[in-house]
Amino acid sequence: MKRSQSTGRRRNSEAEPEQVLYFPEGAQANTTVHLDGPEAQHAQKSLRLRSGDPVVLVDGKGERFHGVIQDMGKRSFEVSIERIEALTPWPSPSICLAAGVLRTSRMDWLVEKASELGAGRFVPLIMDRSVAKPSEGGSKVERWRRIAVESLKQCKRSHLLQVEEPQGLEAFLESLTGEPLFFAEPSGEPLQSFADPAPAVTLVVGPEGGISEIEQGQLV
Repeated sequence: MKRSQSTGRRRNSEAEPEQVLYFPEGAQANTTVHLDGPEAQHAQKSLRLRSGDPVVLVDGKGERFHGVIQDMGKRSFEVSIERIEALTPWPSPSICLAAGVLRTSRMDWLVEKASELGAGRFVPLIMDRSVAKPSEGGSKVERWRRIAVESLKQCKRSHLLQVEEPQGLEAFLESLTGEPLFFAEPSGEPLQSFADPAPAVTLVVGPEGGISEIEQGQLV
């Protein structure tokens, strides 16, 4: 005699971790929020979430909203918010990474790693030796922002890496407000040799060909 086996999915199991979804609007406890668009489609088709599944919504600003999926439709669903994790501060020091634009695959990797390591800002720099020169508001910038969102969810971080529009080095330097600036150069001193870090620092790295001598003069 065969033992009957259940083929249904287990819901709300402690062994099944909550999936993380990006919801920049934020929410209040004991309310219901509506998710649609690409994030809802990702939850349904890729994560295969269903009504009754627990989820965590993150707003990218430090708060996390724990809830349960309700009313799953074809292209959207509701989430009942049950509790909120308090706002968490940015990791210290706050890091701005300004990087000379690389070829597509390497730039994708750099954005992902900057997010994983907890950088707060990412500024693509069009430098003297940059091979790739993306346009402002172009598709590559939107791609990097999507990568930052995916990294936020995968690493279960609370703060979203802010990917800014590409700009030249001179314009970027003019926008700084006095925080310590370091740039990567093979002949430079190791970062560990410097004093205790400030609350915010800026790191500049060049493209494949490195930082030109003219640019090094602008940075010192």
